[in-house]
Amino acid sequence: MSRFDQAKYKTAATVKSAANSIPTSPSEVKETFSSLKNNMKEGIASWKQESYREHQQLSQQRQEAQARIDALRDPNQYRNMSHEQRNAHIHEIAGEMPGALSVAHAHPVLNSLTAPVRAVGSLFTLGRNTVAAAPHITPSSNTRLLLIAILYHFFINWGVHTLWDRLIWNVVMFFFVNFLVFDSSERNGDTYRNLILYVTVFEFLIPYLSTIPLIHEMTFVRLYLANGFLILTWIYYAVFGRGKNITSGPTRWARWAICIFLFGAAISIVFTNFTSFSDVEINTAGTEQWYAAGLLWDKSKEGWSIMYDSLSTVGSNAWSAVQYQWGAATGQDYYYGVVEENEKEKLGVYLANLKASQAEYEVNEPVTVFATLTAKTLGDTINAKIGCYEGNEKNPIAGSVYPDSDFAVSSLEQEDLDCTFEKLPQGTDKVTYTADFNFETIGYLKRYFADRDAIIAATQQNINLLDQYKIQDTNPVAHYTNGPVAIGMGPEQALIGVSETYTVKPRLALTLDGHAQGWGGKITNLTEVILLLPEQMSLDTSQCTDADWSKYTLDNCVSSESSYDSKVARDCQYDNSCIEEQCTKQLSSYNAYTLDVNKPEYKDIKDYITMSCRLNVTDVQGLLGATPISTKYFYVKTRYTYQISEDTAVKVTEAASQKAGTVAGETSATKSETSTVPTFSASDADEEMQYIFYHYGDFLFAAADKFSVPVCTLGGIIAETSAANPNYYKDGRKGLMGLPDTVSQQMSGAAGFTGSYNVYDAETNVKLGAAYLASLQSLGSEASSLPLVYYYGIYNKEEYDADAERYEAHVKNFAGTYCTDAGLENSRSAAEKNTDAPFVEGTLSYGNTSPLALVISYNGSPLTLTPSIATISSTKTEEGYDFEIVSLSFGNISLGSVKSYGKRNQWISFEKYPLMEVFFDDSSQQINYKYPQDFVLNTPLLLEDQPAVFLSGNLYIEYSGSNMIISTVPDPSTPADLKEVCSVRWYQDIAYANCKADGLPGLMLRNVFTHQNTLGQGDAKVQIEWSNQKQLEG
Repeated sequence: MSRFDQAKYKTAATVKSAANSIPTSPSEVKETFSSLKNNMKEGIASWKQESYREHQQLSQQRQEAQARIDALRDPNQYRNMSHEQRNAHIHEIAGEMPGALSVAHAHPVLNSLTAPVRAVGSLFTLGRNTVAAAPHITPSSNTRLLLIAILYHFFINWGVHTLWDRLIWNVVMFFFVNFLVFDSSERNGDTYRNLILYVTVFEFLIPYLSTIPLIHEMTFVRLYLANGFLILTWIYYAVFGRGKNITSGPTRWARWAICIFLFGAAISIVFTNFTSFSDVEINTAGTEQWYAAGLLWDKSKEGWSIMYDSLSTVGSNAWSAVQYQWGAATGQDYYYGVVEENEKEKLGVYLANLKASQAEYEVNEPVTVFATLTAKTLGDTINAKIGCYEGNEKNPIAGSVYPDSDFAVSSLEQEDLDCTFEKLPQGTDKVTYTADFNFETIGYLKRYFADRDAIIAATQQNINLLDQYKIQDTNPVAHYTNGPVAIGMGPEQALIGVSETYTVKPRLALTLDGHAQGWGGKITNLTEVILLLPEQMSLDTSQCTDADWSKYTLDNCVSSESSYDSKVARDCQYDNSCIEEQCTKQLSSYNAYTLDVNKPEYKDIKDYITMSCRLNVTDVQGLLGATPISTKYFYVKTRYTYQISEDTAVKVTEAASQKAGTVAGETSATKSETSTVPTFSASDADEEMQYIFYHYGDFLFAAADKFSVPVCTLGGIIAETSAANPNYYKDGRKGLMGLPDTVSQQMSGAAGFTGSYNVYDAETNVKLGAAYLASLQSLGSEASSLPLVYYYGIYNKEEYDADAERYEAHVKNFAGTYCTDAGLENSRSAAEKNTDAPFVEGTLSYGNTSPLALVISYNGSPLTLTPSIATISSTKTEEGYDFEIVSLSFGNISLGSVKSYGKRNQWISFEKYPLMEVFFDDSSQQINYKYPQDFVLNTPLLLEDQPAVFLSGNLYIEYSGSNMIISTVPDPSTPADLKEVCSVRWYQDIAYANCKADGLPGLMLRNVFTHQNTLGQGDAKVQIEWSNQKQLEG
């Protein structure tokens, strides 16, 4: 009993007590009512006080439990616990914590509000345990009920289209039945409760649930459970409820008819092709349901005939058909539902509303162009990279994008963008926004299969089997989710004949079209293509246009969903067991194959690409099933990177004498067709320079040393001139550095080529170009003006050319921002050193004023750290000793302080020197220290997501597939508990990265070898260098 009810009964007891002693005088009456009023106030006040106390107690318990759950979900806490242990604790706490409804209901206000509901609910329990007389039910009264029910279901129900209409008519039915059918023995709580419950479930609850989008897709629910002409609630109540003991007359006849009909309907679950009803749209009632019921009746009769003809042999096939149809009815056909839900949905990344901030600009005035980015994902998280530039894509002037150039979208996002240029040349300039993003498209093709001999026999009699069996969708086409890529699938014929003796294999064709949807972009890279066939079929890879298909396993699926950060992975909170369960559903009843797309033909797809394979029919009887025509689905799922662009015009005014020209020979159409160099957009300048130094770095450093020219200038010229294409040719300019033959011949002797040479050889071309830059320096050109002079030389220009300034600005931007500032000058591989003992370790006793043996070479001079007693303090606490080094410095370079408070018996880093660590040993009251001396080492092959120990266990390195992560071990007792000190972006063509952003400019990483497969997984070898001098200078 709730406290509200207790207060109510206490007040009632007070009233009863007052009634037992009726007052006889006015003063007694007044005193009695005053006492009653006071008792009621006290009771209500006591009830409110207890309610508030319990509400606060439950709220506090729930908050504390939720805080513990949040802590367990935080990967930075309880790091010694496994994922399974965390989940177990979370489930245990969640099971014991008070529920949200319990906490809310404990509040006196909500408790008061629900009191009337509880009072009404108690009416339904009145008389439940009492013994009532048996109702008097006659066959004639039940016949009246049956006639009223038939009138409702087959006449009135015809015009009922909403749940509200159905509610009104069922209330009318209730009163009709109560007064025209029930006698006095039935008009009681038991009869009313049973009837109301029966009508509520079948007339309201099931039809309402069937309107929910996900459930509405279940054909079984739409055609059976929610069909008002099949679930005849009042008729079933008359025959099987009220009239269950009547054994004669219309009630008995109706019972037999309904049983036969329902049995036929049950057969139709096995033998009815549910997809034949895909055009039937059912709400809650109406002509559509009548039409569906008629179709079901026809199919039921066919099912009876098939059952009769093939009863002896159909057993196993019928069970397989039941399993298949039930899977389709209950939504287990995963990809079908995804496509149907998203076929018309606007998905992908869109750039719109491009507009300059003003009508026109003057030269040297900043220019800003606005745009709106809209992104909505199908499942995978979209990683969109936004760029903007002026001019053409190969000679752009890059703008800066605000608020960011990288967006990660997991649902729907809209962002207003600004693209700003410091200045633009005079004239009408074209400003282009670009967006490169990953996306996923899923499609399916429905095809019908029948026995080939039956098709031939029907054709000879001029019979179309699809019309014969009332298949409405006689020419099904491929359906696919909305997005930038359209999917086309074959074979063209809708009905395919198969038999045990017919050996010609059907062909399945697949086309991925990046233009059909009208996006105007291109597929820059296919990253995954998965094909799902009915389990009775397999792929004949020997008869494929590309034979590199392989089985797509459950493990492949789990890895794919995780690596692409799909909706499945996010919904499962990246729990592999949950992802595996979803993948099992996806692949159920299908053979899945994946294509090796790590090939040039699957990159930069301008229009479309088509592939095809022959199919093996491994189980003819299983494919045909027990029906004359079986329906099967072929599915394809593809992931890719797509690029879109939108442009607008900007007017910039300037004096006529400054009119800009056009740089000849820079169009991408003239690039060598044999080049496999990636296409870099203006926003990919950093990746382009990394690519150049990774593939040609050895040549660049050797040429820079030999000819004393800046290595970053060499790289910047290559990026701007040939976009890293060694086969570049335009208007006589050749190779990486775009050298005309006249320049190459002049420089051949200085470069060391006395015989024949190949200017398309990358090393040769770099030497010739560096020799030309050296000759320009010898003629008096300063290093800062080399790009400008170089341009006039290779383009053979003698007069002023405005594009020369643009060329110079681009080269300097490449050389400065994306080479020098990015540290690519340090990307040259070095010889290994100090690999056996890279760390210096020692111990300092408390109070020891002798020099601490920290000797580091800085600017050629060794520095020794000498901490004094004043700079080291130690405090005894109940838990042990705390210590603090107030300051630590090398000469005038401060390394900051370090404190052990709350971190006893752990290695602790200095603020400004993270790899210099100290450890206060409680047992000996000594301070252990360690720091790295300069070292260079090459790692073994790093497998993805498997941390590898190096440097005597002091440091760990891990390749995550997209990052290199360096970690230390703070607590020697738990070496598996790592502390990340540096994380840098890592990919296949990167040359160099350092940890400056994480406070470790002295830690540098060079790419020796990195490999990534189509799922983004891979391995890598890395050269790691530590420099104390760079750390101190940085």
